[in-house]
Amino acid sequence: NRYEVYRSGSKDGTYSFLDSTANLNYTDSKANAGTTYYYKVKAVSKVKSAANSAFSTVVSIRAR
Repeated sequence: NRYEVYRSGSKDGTYSFLDSTANLNYTDSKANAGTTYYYKVKAVSKVKSAANSAFSTVVSIRAR
């Protein structure tokens, strides 16, 4: 399985696709220090899209 990471500048804003990863840890190398970003993730099946998960709970992170 892979995970798709989405990011927004506000909790209720528009989330843009950021990256796809197989890792459980992810570093946003495009983040600007001092800015708070909002992320959500979903698991994606390579076999069938119907098996994809719903989005995770939104997490806010202030970039360092």
